[in-house]
Amino acid sequence: MVRGMHWLVAQATETKLVHCTRGAILDVIIDIRPDSLTYLQHSKVELTTDNHRALHMYAMFAHSYITHTDDAEICYVVSEYYTPGCERGVRWDDPAFGIEWPMEPVGMSGKDAMWPLMSERVSRHENCFTSFVLDSALIPWCMSRRGSAVGSTRCTLPGCRNRAAGRSGRGCHHTRKDRP
Repeated sequence: MVRGMHWLVAQATETKLVHCTRGAILDVIIDIRPDSLTYLQHSKVELTTDNHRALHMYAMFAHSYITHTDDAEICYVVSEYYTPGCERGVRWDDPAFGIEWPMEPVGMSGKDAMWPLMSERVSRHENCFTSFVLDSALIPWCMSRRGSAVGSTRCTLPGCRNRAAGRSGRGCHHTRKDRP
């Protein structure tokens, strides 16, 4: 399974902390900050339950991973709520990045399969974002190998029915407009 290169722009940029709670993955990030000295350079790290590593990535880094095991489970801690209209991406295997993947993926979502090559983007500055202050709240969010939510903590959004009932955040798919 591969999760394509994705990131959020505008008021929804997010920092992430990712670790593998079961199995093993190869996690890859690409710096897509247009004014950065490392623009379009990538970094790879293997995350496994045995090595206990976690990957911290700043806002405006594209993120992708490929699972090494069938039972891989990935946990994200993110600094912002998911905002679908602000999501961007590029193909996970775009030759512009020169990423050497260890294997061909056995599956991916339709959305990830449709991301364009970086060269097909309108301009280098399409990826720019406006400056703003992030909330200090961190939103725990875990993903299974199949990309479905397996949230492990109570929802933190005031007024959420799951929070009021004391249930986990599982199934809570809040966007910025849901926030107080």
